[in-house]
Amino acid sequence: MLHPAAYIEFRSWLQGLGFRTPSAPRLAWHWLRQAIGWRPGVAPVDVPGLRHPIFLRPWSSDLYVFEQIYVERQYETDVTPPATALDAGANIGLAAVYFANRFPEARIWAIEPAKENFAVLLLNTRKYPNIRCHCGGVWSRQATIAIENRDAKGWALRFVEVDPAAAPDDAVAAVAIDDLAEEHLGGQPFDLLKIDIEGAEKDVFAAGGRWLEAAETIIVESHDRVLDGCERAVLAAVDSTRFTLGRSGENLVFRRRHEDQGGPATVGDSGAADGSRADD
Repeated sequence: MLHPAAYIEFRSWLQGLGFRTPSAPRLAWHWLRQAIGWRPGVAPVDVPGLRHPIFLRPWSSDLYVFEQIYVERQYETDVTPPATALDAGANIGLAAVYFANRFPEARIWAIEPAKENFAVLLLNTRKYPNIRCHCGGVWSRQATIAIENRDAKGWALRFVEVDPAAAPDDAVAAVAIDDLAEEHLGGQPFDLLKIDIEGAEKDVFAAGGRWLEAAETIIVESHDRVLDGCERAVLAAVDSTRFTLGRSGENLVFRRRHEDQGGPATVGDSGAADGSRADD
């Protein structure tokens, strides 16, 4: 199995040679794909600190997600340990697995609408009884959604609402976050929310809800490159008197203020390395 330290060493060696152009990441991914195998399907990767191997599809965007979470450590932020967490836009489960190892007592719900991603999500989370998986979408309301950009990589698939009567085979049901909390937590809010839903966050945050008022930590990637105004909508929806704001890589990190915290919300480095870019 591949040890991530080998990749980190290789990437550092490239940087030490002065590579600062897009050629360096391409060379690094070429090496990594060779290291985990050229065959189709999935390949196991042994990551220090994880109780079980994770599985990646070598010729896919899984490698970029892997780098963000386990090399750049974009979710390694100072957050209140959650009792419950929602991974909205779970992809193949790498973030859910990270949180399950970091917060082993937390109950985690991983929601992913793309069925090919969901199959690998089930594989990656099968040995974690505290992760519950659901093939569906997080939306501003109940809806039926389907893939809009079918030629995109697995981490960049966007979904749009469709007519249920004429929905394609890959369509799934989508629900609001408060509906998920009502179904699984008896209406209690999720403590930690990680939201990476390729532009749908604009409507989700604009719609608001109890989840937005009661969460302890919200980690969201805004996708203005996909849909203009996403970050603006997120910032407008979160009450800056109740949350502090930081950044970690591509993510906005909102942490609930408590009585010992004061002053205005701030935007800055949250401590993590910056990045460039079954149903129960």
